[in-house]
Amino acid sequence: MATVRLPLGSWARLAAPALLLLLGACASVGDYGTGYPDRGYPQQASRQALVGEVRNVDHGNRRFLVQEQNGGRADVAYDERTRLVYEGREQPVAGLEPGDRVRVLASRDGGLWRAEDIEVLQDARSGGSSGDGYGTERRGAISYVDSRTREIRYTEGGYTGGEQRVSYDSRTLVEYRGQRYPVDALERGDLVRMSLRRGERGWVADRILVEVSARER
Repeated sequence: MATVRLPLGSWARLAAPALLLLLGACASVGDYGTGYPDRGYPQQASRQALVGEVRNVDHGNRRFLVQEQNGGRADVAYDERTRLVYEGREQPVAGLEPGDRVRVLASRDGGLWRAEDIEVLQDARSGGSSGDGYGTERRGAISYVDSRTREIRYTEGGYTGGEQRVSYDSRTLVEYRGQRYPVDALERGDLVRMSLRRGERGWVADRILVEVSARER
């Protein structure tokens, strides 16, 4: 068989495309995953109600420490969006002091809690709330929510008491297991604890805590 000899330049021209393909493949393998890392969608932080006494306050760094009633301690941060309510009125968070008994709706952020809402249950200076203010509470079972008149009907003392009525407005908060819901999400049979404040038409529900959902009964 006759041997065909190609000039050296011809071998170089034939080998160049193959070499480029090989280098491209190596570069592709080496560069894989070096772009923007796929971190996925962030998990929604679970909100939780922290109840206890304020032990230390650092307003300079916007943080405070809560000694929880269950024995734990919570390091809580706040910002300009945090809402503080005392006796039915919004107050600056800068008024928070050691000794205040609070209920904080917060989200977990590593080892820190970030406060969304702070309710002062008992002021350290006064030793409590006035009877006509935010400290007035009612317990009962929801019987009906009238969105047209913005009125909530409920029976005091569970199902045995007579039917009572209370108004609600845009400031009314409904909470269940640390999550917020609209007032019209309340269902007949929900067992609730309501914090009330005085309004133009009488008592207004400021916060409604669903202690037992009707679906769980």
